[in-house]
Amino acid sequence: MKTLLHLCSKALGAFAGLILFTLTVMIFVNVVLRYGFNSGITITEELGRLLFVWLVFAGAILAAASDSHVRVDMFIRKLPPVPKKVVATACDIIMIVCCYLITTGGWERTLRNMKNIMAVSGLPQGWLYLAGFLAGLFIGLILIVRLIARFFVKDEEPAKSAEEQESVGKLSPNALLGIMAAALVVGIAAGYAIGIPPVLLIFLAVMVLTIVMGVPIAFALITCGVVLMYYLNYWRPAAMATSMVAGADNFSLMAIPFFILAGEMMNAGGLSQRIVDLPLKLIGHLRGGLGYVAIIATVIMASLSGSAVADTAAVAAILIPMMVKAGYPLVRSAGLVSAGGIIAPIIPPSMPFIVFGVTAAVSIKDMFMGGIVPGLIMGFGLMVTWYILCLKMDLKLQPKASREEVIRTVLSSLWALFLPVVIIGGFRIGIFTATEAGAVAAVYSMFVGMFVYREMNFKTFCKQLVGSVSTIGVVTFLVAAANVSGVLMARAKLPDMVAGLLSPLISQPTMLIVVIMLLCFFVGMVMDLTPAVLILVPVIMPLVREAGINPAYFGILFIMNLCIGLLTPPVGNVLNVITGIAKIRFDQAARGVLPFLVAHVIVLALLIIFPDLLIVPMNWFLGR
Repeated sequence: MKTLLHLCSKALGAFAGLILFTLTVMIFVNVVLRYGFNSGITITEELGRLLFVWLVFAGAILAAASDSHVRVDMFIRKLPPVPKKVVATACDIIMIVCCYLITTGGWERTLRNMKNIMAVSGLPQGWLYLAGFLAGLFIGLILIVRLIARFFVKDEEPAKSAEEQESVGKLSPNALLGIMAAALVVGIAAGYAIGIPPVLLIFLAVMVLTIVMGVPIAFALITCGVVLMYYLNYWRPAAMATSMVAGADNFSLMAIPFFILAGEMMNAGGLSQRIVDLPLKLIGHLRGGLGYVAIIATVIMASLSGSAVADTAAVAAILIPMMVKAGYPLVRSAGLVSAGGIIAPIIPPSMPFIVFGVTAAVSIKDMFMGGIVPGLIMGFGLMVTWYILCLKMDLKLQPKASREEVIRTVLSSLWALFLPVVIIGGFRIGIFTATEAGAVAAVYSMFVGMFVYREMNFKTFCKQLVGSVSTIGVVTFLVAAANVSGVLMARAKLPDMVAGLLSPLISQPTMLIVVIMLLCFFVGMVMDLTPAVLILVPVIMPLVREAGINPAYFGILFIMNLCIGLLTPPVGNVLNVITGIAKIRFDQAARGVLPFLVAHVIVLALLIIFPDLLIVPMNWFLGR
């Protein structure tokens, strides 16, 4: 069975990789035709939307097969084998029910829309819903096979790490479960006592319960939608399938797979290495120079990929061994690189900005242009912090590069440095949209890696193309799933209820921002960035608009805050990446990043107190 599943996954990966390549080339060619020949491919948008929807659901199937959908499992990991198996079984049953509803609703919509024809391409609209139907069917089958295997195939329980053993020793699993259950009951009772509407309490309880159980967040969102459908007496699985497809059928969202692909191509094609080499040759010989190299490299990398995890991994893999060899403290060096990595979602191109813009109906161009200066300020804050720390460290000076080495490195890195100029410059003068910029970045990275640096052959190219599909599926399926709960939240008027609870703060915009930022900080400690955006934004954006706060300004602060959460225990996804590369414990990484974390919080506070630090340069970049 495992062999069959592996073969099917490989075939599906090749199919999805072909879709991704076709999409990328199609959008890129359309940009070239529009500006080079004043023409274009008329069916690009419709065909692109169809292919993208299929890519989203194919990626979701692959992510399910590899069990890589985003989930919060820090509580479940600490349970002994039997309770863990019970909870895992409950999670699978919840997901299977969701898949059943997606499958039945998707099939109904497929049949109903097969006779409806797209205006330009002439393709049946039912093909959009067919992708959702197949995703629900195959993910459900994968889960059923996994559920059966859990009871009939005996696997060895993996040994707990020292950290897990220590934490379990401090708090028994039974006590942990008891505390969590008590906290949930007390929270519901307290909410009811202070007048929170029952439907809002039910939504929050289901959301918290499913996430704590370890249900993948995409399916937790779908589960919340299912519960709301039942509570509102609006039982329509076909409407749920429609919402999922509508969440995926978004041209702006198409930028995400292109930028993910561009990041993969940059790492495989040698662009990332040359970005690190340039500051290394220029300032690596200064006192603490490798630290400044790390900061500059992460800032430049931020302008290329927009992924905190990817940028941290790329820079850390190159620089941390060099820093350790030069006598730099390992823990502090790891903290510096991880703190620099979270600048990636702030400087364009930023995948979280795209998700926020799509979810909140905010201009992605405004957020891209507005993120430039805050990202640079974050980098400057890290430099000041590193300078102060270096005063207390006895660091060896590195040999200074010769003039010939510097010139050779500068010339070699020009191809890599030209990419952010193309992306940001294209936005500034309105040449292309975020989606088109992603396609241009991906094609440019392929070309440079294969034909200029010649570090990527056809086999590597295909591997990176297929390898990026699962990551794309995780992110974009989350957005599609969030649309299910989002539509039903609107139907239940949950945003209006939250607005009513916080209405006293609407007349005090700064205080409202502070309260939301505190909420986001705590959410970011236990939840990854994209799920937090998809869960919180539909609820809080009506408040933000009613208070008269600039939506793009707020969105940038919101993403900055959640990025800081990537550096905080107990989840800290960027810290998890750095622990694997630097071979240090999680608690060591948390201590190492602390001073840089403080620097980021100070920058965030300054932008809240002095909003013109962000808004004025944003308007200047936009030509307003």
